[in-house]
Amino acid sequence: SANATIEELKRALAEEVSAYCTQNVATAFPFSKRGARHISTSVFGEFFGYGGRMERFYDTYLRDHTQRESDGRIVAREGSALGARLSSGLLSQFARSERIRQAFFPPDSASPQVSFTISQVASSPTVESTEVTFSGRTVQLFPNSSGSSFTWPEETADIGVALLPRSDVTDNGLRFGGGRWALSDFITKGRNRSKGTRADVTHQVGGRSVTLRLEFDSIAIPFLMRELSEFSCPKSIE
Repeated sequence: SANATIEELKRALAEEVSAYCTQNVATAFPFSKRGARHISTSVFGEFFGYGGRMERFYDTYLRDHTQRESDGRIVAREGSALGARLSSGLLSQFARSERIRQAFFPPDSASPQVSFTISQVASSPTVESTEVTFSGRTVQLFPNSSGSSFTWPEETADIGVALLPRSDVTDNGLRFGGGRWALSDFITKGRNRSKGTRADVTHQVGGRSVTLRLEFDSIAIPFLMRELSEFSCPKSIE
């Protein structure tokens, strides 16, 4: 549909992207910080994944009229009269969608999957090790050990952290529940320092603290991407 008119593009955007996005994506976490519900991974994949609604629309209607800049922006293709009419706001949402797709999805997959390792890098003097539980699988982390590997979203629906040895007089653990996006809460509710694909997250538990390092096999730290908070449903072509 490289020869589609602006009117055809408007109709297709409304039917194939905007309505679905407004109903299923915009009101859910992480796209709405006040979202009462987390976006399901199936909806996330249907919209952002490879072959999903955003990529299909771009490939069908916009690719022939746009080009990519070296900084990742999508702009009108030189010499395309239709491209010149496309709003920069529209194109920026498709660029954000592409970054989200690259960060959360394996190549050519419509199912999100992110692998990461977690290790203990610092703690209060009275903390000897940390017990971390992801979806029922518990590992014990020791200072400066190599860490343990997990995969989101399969293994991270429910997260628990316990400091060892346990104290008789104060809290020893934290829990992060609420479904597939619990890992986002685990990262953002601690004090985090991030660099590249690595996040050092410090949690306070009963007067003691532990710093856990998460290293992601991705283009970024997916859960801290500004594209998540900056994305909004594309609704207008011009």
